[in-house]
Amino acid sequence: MTPIVAFETALQFLIVIYAVSPIFMLLVTQVCLAAIETFIDDGTFF
Repeated sequence: MTPIVAFETALQFLIVIYAVSPIFMLLVTQVCLAAIETFIDDGTFF
């Protein structure tokens, strides 16, 4: 495996992470908001 191939593979990997991370963050935010709303509705959080 040549360093050039390794570099291209790493670059593609970073591009995939860069593309997926906003979607992942949005998903995590939605889950957190849903959990917080559930806690507030139950009255156990506050």
